[in-house]
Amino acid sequence: MDQKGFSLKELLIVISLVLVLIVFGVALISSERAKVRDARRMADLTQVRFGFEVLFQEKNSYAEAAAGCSQVGNLVSACSLGAYLADIASIKDPGRSRYQVTVVPNEENYEVTFFLEKGYDSLKKGKHTLSAVGIR
Repeated sequence: MDQKGFSLKELLIVISLVLVLIVFGVALISSERAKVRDARRMADLTQVRFGFEVLFQEKNSYAEAAAGCSQVGNLVSACSLGAYLADIASIKDPGRSRYQVTVVPNEENYEVTFFLEKGYDSLKKGKHTLSAVGIR
């Protein structure tokens, strides 16, 4: 008998292979999106650090920035860095996390906490802090 088309077994194998490829593709895209979000976080925090450092160069203190972020847990976007970083109010985490102040800006230090989903360069996945000495 001449058989035209696929048998049930062949059809199930083809469908299984297509599903495996779809799942792999979705996982790959999800992983790449997390890497892009981490890169965005690092770009944001580089800008924040630049704003704090320009403030320090002019005032020899980080304390002036505390006018907007005077409590631990405030968002870094509320810090008074507008004169040094024009778009500070628009800086926010691209994911579900937040850039939170964990040390209120004072004469010699500030600290902002953030999370990386995949890691970036030598920084591993997880919680990190930006401070006057850099990112840890």
